[in-house]
Amino acid sequence: GEVVERPVSVVKELAENALDAGATRIEIEVAGADITVADNGCGMVAEDVPLAFARHATSKITDFADLSTVATMGFRGEALPAIAAAARVEMITRPPGSDAATRVLVEKGRVVECGPAAGAPGTTVRVRDLFAELPVRAKHLKSEAFEFGLIVELVGRLAMAWPGVCFVLRRRGREAFFSPGGSDLAQAAAAVYGPETAGQLIPFSGRGEDVSLRGLAGPPDLGRTSRRGQALFVNRRWVKNQALTRAVEEAYRNLLLTGRFPLVVLDLQVDPRLVDVNVHPAKQDVRLLDEPGTALLVTEGLRRVLDCRRLVPAWPDPPSSTAQRAREITFPLPAASAPVTVPEAVEPVSVARWPAAPARTGEEAAAYETSFPRLTVLAWLPTTYILASGEDGLYIIDQHAAHERVLYERNLDRITSAAPASQVMALPVPLELDPRQSAVLEKNLALVTGLGFAIEPFGGAFLLRAAPAWAGEGAGDGLLTEVLDLLIEKGRLEKRDLVERLVTSWSCREAVKAGQRLDPAVMDGLVRQLAATRNPYTCPHGRPTLVRIGERELLTRFKRVT
Repeated sequence: GEVVERPVSVVKELAENALDAGATRIEIEVAGADITVADNGCGMVAEDVPLAFARHATSKITDFADLSTVATMGFRGEALPAIAAAARVEMITRPPGSDAATRVLVEKGRVVECGPAAGAPGTTVRVRDLFAELPVRAKHLKSEAFEFGLIVELVGRLAMAWPGVCFVLRRRGREAFFSPGGSDLAQAAAAVYGPETAGQLIPFSGRGEDVSLRGLAGPPDLGRTSRRGQALFVNRRWVKNQALTRAVEEAYRNLLLTGRFPLVVLDLQVDPRLVDVNVHPAKQDVRLLDEPGTALLVTEGLRRVLDCRRLVPAWPDPPSSTAQRAREITFPLPAASAPVTVPEAVEPVSVARWPAAPARTGEEAAAYETSFPRLTVLAWLPTTYILASGEDGLYIIDQHAAHERVLYERNLDRITSAAPASQVMALPVPLELDPRQSAVLEKNLALVTGLGFAIEPFGGAFLLRAAPAWAGEGAGDGLLTEVLDLLIEKGRLEKRDLVERLVTSWSCREAVKAGQRLDPAVMDGLVRQLAATRNPYTCPHGRPTLVRIGERELLTRFKRVT
C-alpha cells in the first residue's frame, strides 16, 4: 500500500472517506499504533461492506469518463485495502434508517468475519497494530509525538478546507484539536492558528469565469520563517502547486523581508473538468488547465484586500513589570548638529491639502482613502524617527524606510513607463569595464538600453551618452556598473526583476539616512508623500515604515487601566 506510509496516511484516507460520505462530525482517536475514525456519514449497505476492502473497488466513479470530473476526495479504491494490508481493521457501518449495522473484520488483507452488529448511523473504522507485520516500515517512523504532530497538522488542514464539518482529535483520550464546524472559515482558522492570530486575518474573495476563491490573508507582520503557514486548497483538497504559491507571494512582494513568508488560507473552487487531481499518488499535486489566469486572479484578490487595509504593526502588549524594566525604551538627546533638509529627496508638498490616494475606482477607492491614517507630525525623535499623532494613537515613522518607499515607487513608475526619460551627457563618458562586465554589457545591450541608457561601442570599449533621468546628474556610470554587477551575480534576469532590484538598491542608497535631523516642513512633506504611495506600510525590503502605539497601550503603561 503506497498510500500508507505512516499513521497520518491512515487518518487522511479514513477522514477523506468520511467527508465523501457526507459526514458533518468526524472523531479521531490515536493511541500509538491504534487509530479510530468515527463519522456520522451515510454509511454502507451490508452487501457493499466486503467489497470495500477489494483493491480498486470504488463506488465514487462508475464510468471512465468520471475521471475527468472527479469531485470526491478519493476515487481509486486503494485506501482501505492498503490499510488492511498493514494492520488489523474492524469496520462497523450503518446507513441512516437501517435497522442494524454491519461489522467486518479484516486481517492481513483478508476478510475473516462479516455480519450484522449493533452500531450508530455512520461508519467507525478501528485500525489496530499498524505496521506490526511490516517491521521495516515501522522502523522508519519517528517518535510518537512527531507522528502525532503530522496528524494534528493534517486535521487542521481538513478543518479549514471543510469548515462546516466538526473535527475532534484525541490522543490517548485527551482532546488535542477541536473545530466546531460552524461553516465559518475564520472559526476553523482559529482552531489551527489560535484565536489571537486568526483575529488578525483579513477575509478576501474573488471570482473568474470558471474559478471562485475565498480565503484569509495575514498582515505582513504575521509573516513566518517558512511556508508552513500557507494552506492552499483546490476544491477543498490541500495541494502543493508552485504557480499558486508564487501567486500568493507575488501579492506580498515588497511587504515582507527576504526569508519571510505570508500566512494565507486560500480556498479555490474550480470546475472539476479544469483540474487534474490524478498526477500524484497522494493527490497533493494538481494541475490546472489555466494556471496563469488562476494565479493572476489569486494575486489580484490578495492585493486588493492588502491595499485596502491599514497594515500598521501595533506596539507589543505591555510586558510584566520585571520585563518592562528590562525593555524600557529611551531616546538619546539630539546631537548638537544643525537640522538638515533634503531638497532633492523630498519634494515640496502643499500642507493645505492632504494628498490624493493613487487612482482607484468604486469600492476599492472608498476603502483605500480611509486606510492610511491621517497624521499630524509632532516631533523628530533622534536618531531616525518621526513622531506623529493620528485618530487612533501615536505613530512612530522610520524616516529612512518611509523615504525609501517614496523614492522606490516614484522611480519605479518612471523607469517602467513606455519610454523611460534619459538625461543626455554634456560629454560622452568612456566606461571603464573589466572583461566580464564588457561581455555582459554586449550580451544584454538591448535590455540595458531599455532602462534609459544610451551606449555605443567605441574602439573595443563603450561610451555612455545618456543615463536614466530618475537617477540624477552624475550617477550614470555608477548606475550602469550596478546593473552589470547584478546581471553577473544573478545570471539572466527578466527586465522586471532587474528593474526592481536596481530601484530598490538605489532608493535605499539615496534615501535620507539615520541620524539626519529633519526640519518640520520636510517631515510633514515626507509623511504626506508616504500616504500617497501605493504601499505606505513597508519599505521595498519589507521592513515596516511605521508602527502605532494605541490609546489602550498608553492607558495601560500610565496605569490608568489594568
